Amino acid sequence: MFRSIFLSLLYQSPFILIQTAGMVFALIQWRKHPKSSLLLVLGLGTALFHTFLFMIVLPVVANLSGLWYLTTGGSRILRILATLISAGSYGIVVFTVFFGFHEAKKLALAAPAAK
Repeated sequence: MFRSIFLSLLYQSPFILIQTAGMVFALIQWRKHPKSSLLLVLGLGTALFHTFLFMIVLPVVANLSGLWYLTTGGSRILRILATLISAGSYGIVVFTVFFGFHEAKKLALAAPAAK
């Protein structure tokens, strides 16, 4: 079981690094773009939580539950839940990109008027 968790961590490490770097970048940019940074941290944080949760939960459930996981649709339920969490987190990230473009455009239009 620990070997499968370690291998999952190894396989997911590039993804985890990108998520963590994105969150750090958003935190650095927080003062300039607080709304976009908040949404990005929320989306990437959810994605990172999803990565760790299902990297640990799926192997544990598979080992502990044995036949339930395979026979009653437990696998499907967990995979659907994982997909919904992943889709939601990336939906937030995509929304943040478009929200950030809108916010930047408003700032660019307001800048000449401020002079």
